[in-house]
Amino acid sequence: SWAWQKRLPLFALVAGVMVVGMGLITVVNQDPFFIKFQPTLTNFIFCIGLAWSAYQKMGILEKFFGYMFQLNQSVWRVLELRWAAFFLLLAATNELTRLFLSDDGWLAIKFFVVAPATTAFAAWNFLYIRKNSSQ
Repeated sequence: SWAWQKRLPLFALVAGVMVVGMGLITVVNQDPFFIKFQPTLTNFIFCIGLAWSAYQKMGILEKFFGYMFQLNQSVWRVLELRWAAFFLLLAATNELTRLFLSDDGWLAIKFFVVAPATTAFAAWNFLYIRKNSSQ
């Protein structure tokens, strides 16, 4: 966060730019496609980034969160792979709901499925972090 590192978190920065950019394109074109497609694109970008980091052993999650958690390399890699898979699932879920549900159905999935699933997934990973932390 800004208070701890004196810089904006890259994850929040990328997501924010995607939301604002796609929102502006939506308003200019008066077409909801762009704002509805944005989660697919953002989640897919995060999936590829994390999967690539795990494959190349770059440790991108450790670079972002290492100041908060003391974990060994294998734990960071498991977290990268878990989050890559989850972001892929989110991208697929968004794309399927965008294609096959109404706007109201799409919003309902975002609020009543995706948000709780993300919270539960983060909590599950936090338990894994606590179990494997050397702090």
